[in-house]
Amino acid sequence: MPSDRTRFDRGTERAASETRASGGRGESRRSFLQLLGTGLVAAAGAGASGSVAAQSSGPEVTTLDLRVTDDPSLPAVDELFVFAHGWNSASSGPDLTATVVDGLAAAGYEPDAAVALVYQADASGPSGAIDQSAAAAAEFAPVVEDAIDAGAGSVRLAAHSLGGRVVLGTLSELGPGYVVDTVAPMGAAANGSTVTEGGQWYDGVAENAREVRNYHSRNDQVIGDGFGSGGTNGNPGDTALGAEGVPNPSAAPDTYTDVDVTDSVSGHGGYMSSPAVTGDLAEAIIQDDGEDTPTDTPDTETPDTETPDTETPDIETPDTETPDTETPPSGDLIASIDPGTTSAGTGELVQFWITDETGGSSWITDLQWELGDGTSASGWYADNRYGSAGTYTVTLTATDSAGNTSTDEVTVQIS
Repeated sequence: MPSDRTRFDRGTERAASETRASGGRGESRRSFLQLLGTGLVAAAGAGASGSVAAQSSGPEVTTLDLRVTDDPSLPAVDELFVFAHGWNSASSGPDLTATVVDGLAAAGYEPDAAVALVYQADASGPSGAIDQSAAAAAEFAPVVEDAIDAGAGSVRLAAHSLGGRVVLGTLSELGPGYVVDTVAPMGAAANGSTVTEGGQWYDGVAENAREVRNYHSRNDQVIGDGFGSGGTNGNPGDTALGAEGVPNPSAAPDTYTDVDVTDSVSGHGGYMSSPAVTGDLAEAIIQDDGEDTPTDTPDTETPDTETPDTETPDIETPDTETPDTETPPSGDLIASIDPGTTSAGTGELVQFWITDETGGSSWITDLQWELGDGTSASGWYADNRYGSAGTYTVTLTATDSAGNTSTDEVTVQIS
């Protein structure tokens, strides 16, 4: 079964690469950027370990920032919930965590501590982002082990997009005897075969998790276009984990469950605010048998394993001659706006993602936002808190590799 990154050995500087079985498709920089870039882009970093990061209706959300904390730790509480963000979304991670915690609280589950996990995810290219997610998993696993050793009861890990690789990779990095009670990737940026028999995370899911619930939506074009049988990083017969689940449920561990939320999640950015997602997750946690994670763990070293050397596919866009044409005033969309919501209250966080509409004929080179209240932004993601009620028109101007531009608009009602 193909693996979509090489295994990292804990405690060293690591390098990872996407691999595939022979006969798999070539990759392109554009498609990877489409895949991971819309996993959330924001401008600034979050706070240090233990600092207050965001408020929610549930417990106060704090931040564990692996980038700046020399001695990272988690609170040793009875119910611990941790959420990991996606690519280039460190500054939005705490707010996204608060959104999920709000949804869980509304469905009846409130942890004793809620933590936004912030990690290095600012690579300029997709292969670097995948490297960083694997490095974060290797760094985070000992932190989870320490929390369990210190008396943490039930540990729950959730994540979005690239963060799904972090939490699934964490399971594979844990030592023997350490068990995470719940793992919940949402729109995970990976191939489905990674968690089935022979896949890179199969053993971790089978041995180091009590339950993994994978939330996927067939409306998630970001993941569907990037992975699986029809994806640029996929393999024949494979699936996109965050869009379709696993290719063969019988080959997944008994601890693994696919949760199809297609009817309630309309795009890559819709998981965190979906009551269907948070409601199902809360119910699963509440119905957990309540057995605390074992704290008596063998005093043994996790054996180092060698991953066979594989050729890293060339993800550079092939050199092609761009026709010498003037920028057309074409109505063809290069990118469209995927809003998290089109109505919100004053001061609430409103999020905007993009959907790549190029169809593979070119790739996006620039994205500029006007958010309707004088605020501007750039990149694959934008967010805003509107200070007064009213109707705001959000405008996205996109430029592609051929020099074409297009504009898309969406209206947001603030009350």
